Amino acid sequence: VVKFVQLATGESVPCDLVIVAIGSETCTELLQDSPIEMTPDDFIKVNDRLETSVDHVLAVGDITKY
Repeated sequence: VVKFVQLATGESVPCDLVIVAIGSETCTELLQDSPIEMTPDDFIKVNDRLETSVDHVLAVGDITKY
């Protein structure tokens, strides 16, 4: 049972659920033939505003590289 998470600052944050993702792999195969620019190692390339190479399309998370 999880009741809180303690941050490095010592602050405790109440919670009911903790999700830990360790050793995940990207899943960007469906974008290979799309106009979205990818990095050589298959991440979605984004700028400092999380914008992709396609207008009005943002990407965030483990599948992106800045």
